[in-house]
Amino acid sequence: MSDNEPLWNWKLNLGIALTSVILIASQPNQVSATSLDDSEVIHSLSLAQTNKRLRTRPLSKIYLAQSQFPNPIPPRTPEPPIRDPQPQPSPPIELKPAPTPTPSGLSEIPGTITVKQFKFIGNTAFSNNELRELVKEFINKPISFAELLQVEEIIKNKYTAGCRGDNQQPCYLNSGAFIPANQTFTKDKAIITVRVVEGGIENIEITGLNRLRSGYIRSRIERGISQPL
Repeated sequence: MSDNEPLWNWKLNLGIALTSVILIASQPNQVSATSLDDSEVIHSLSLAQTNKRLRTRPLSKIYLAQSQFPNPIPPRTPEPPIRDPQPQPSPPIELKPAPTPTPSGLSEIPGTITVKQFKFIGNTAFSNNELRELVKEFINKPISFAELLQVEEIIKNKYTAGCRGDNQQPCYLNSGAFIPANQTFTKDKAIITVRVVEGGIENIEITGLNRLRSGYIRSRIERGISQPL
């Protein structure tokens, strides 16, 4: 028994050693398998927690996160509206003084004439006495026919005096005077007729009225143009 005891101990130790080797050899597979199972479990838990956070995330934060992405299409700049061209206002009508008709050749008549009186016709803005006062320097003295024609200019200046500068006199821009031709008079005591032409409106035409009567408008206009223009 004593002789076989070392052999038995050696076999026992060898068996224990082999068993340990087998256990050690098989243990990495188990550990690896265990490790693989744990990573899958952890990965599953991670996905579950992520899905839970997404489900419980407030909508405002999700919208905010989506709005942070740049818009690939830039907003279109609105084009300015096309406007129809407005009609340009007509330029104001400039009224020019009416030309004073002059008898042809009257200024070239030789000799002199003595005027006894000037007779005015057609004047309403100024009286005969006012106009005679303007030409009294040509009365009862010999004057040439060129000087006689100056009476026309003097009367015209009386009507248009208020149209110049800050003159406070009335302005009758379209009025004037002329000495008609074919008058018969003597050289010593001539009575000269001077015709005054006062500007005015010959006709009033009213169109396009919807509510007001044309007669009412006409009466208002005629009231404002009772004086010469």
